[in-house]
Amino acid sequence: KLQTSFRKSGDLKALVLGLEFKGMSRFCQGDFVGAKSLLERALRHEDMADAVGSDFPSMALLYLSWTLHILGYRHNAVRTFDKAERIVRKQTAYRLAACLGDGCILFVMRNEGARVRVLVDELVPLARENGFNLWLNMGLFFDGWVTATVDADASGLRAMQEVCDGLGEQEIDKTCYLGVLADAYISMGDYAEAANVIDRALRQAAATDERYFEAELVRLRGVIELNGRRDPGSAGAAFREALELARSRKARGWELKAATSLADLLRSQGKPEAAERELRPLVEWFDRHDRPPAGE
Repeated sequence: KLQTSFRKSGDLKALVLGLEFKGMSRFCQGDFVGAKSLLERALRHEDMADAVGSDFPSMALLYLSWTLHILGYRHNAVRTFDKAERIVRKQTAYRLAACLGDGCILFVMRNEGARVRVLVDELVPLARENGFNLWLNMGLFFDGWVTATVDADASGLRAMQEVCDGLGEQEIDKTCYLGVLADAYISMGDYAEAANVIDRALRQAAATDERYFEAELVRLRGVIELNGRRDPGSAGAAFREALELARSRKARGWELKAATSLADLLRSQGKPEAAERELRPLVEWFDRHDRPPAGE
């Protein structure tokens, strides 16, 4: 009845975009459960996309894909992104660029370099041809990530750093960019620069309240403490802090990464039983809740 009432009153657009934008905001603040609920409520009106307009439903689907991945529903996250991509390929070049760029974030979080390469190979010329500077910068950043982490070529780090330095007052997703950059520095063995970037990212999160990448930032700080500063005590404390942050937000995707880092540390200290205790509940949860559908 409520849906019928909104359709008749002409307020459907306000309702759906309000749910979408609120869901996006909750995601950025690290409220993944709340974001999932709001975005899914918006997407119940997907059949009225023409009446809603704006970037619905593709943007709701893209944010939902990130949310699902971080909550631990990794297979569903990819299916949700694929659905968004199918939709935008029938729409404008700008919406396609947005989808390709946001897809890079999803597949970097999944550490799927081959998929990111496919996305940036389409995004960069598309954005350049149409003058989409925001999406061009995003494409160049993630092209740099592929170059650094997949090709082991340090020129990719310079490209990533150049994009980050040029963001200026652009605040949205900056903690993600910085976290990905720090991880790339780690992959190339430059722990000093990685530490500088992580400190900058954590200050950014505190200043803007953008929290969706925060647990991973703290975990990466632990990786730097362990490998760059040779301080297993501080590393373990950072891994446990990342675990607590992830658990408080039901972010099992981040939780699994932090637990894996902590378990590796515990094994190196001759504590295999403690490592097993950290990982077993998570592995069992993913076995129950993140199974691929038949045929995949």
